[in-house]
Amino acid sequence: MKREIIRPLAVWDCDAQARVELTTGIVVSGYRIMRGQSEAEEPYRVEFQWSGHACWCPLHKFLPRTRAVTAEPAEMVGAITTAAFAD
Repeated sequence: MKREIIRPLAVWDCDAQARVELTTGIVVSGYRIMRGQSEAEEPYRVEFQWSGHACWCPLHKFLPRTRAVTAEPAEMVGAITTAAFAD
C-alpha cells in the first residue's frame, strides 16, 4: 500500500541520519506501524520507504498528513484478470 503526503511531514531519514521534510505530492510505500520499545520512544511510529530511503515518524503525525493512494482502474482490472487466470 502506498500513501501520498498531503501536508508537509517531518521524518527521520535512517539512511542519511538526518531530519527531512517531505512535501505535498510525495508518495511513500512499504509502511508499517511499530510499537515503541521504551518510554523514551514514541509509543507508535511508522516506518516506510521514500525514494530508496528508510524513514520513520510518529504515527500521530503520519496519519493526518497522508492519504491512501488507490490503484488506477486500469491497474485494478489487470490485477483482477491476472488473479482470475492464475489457477
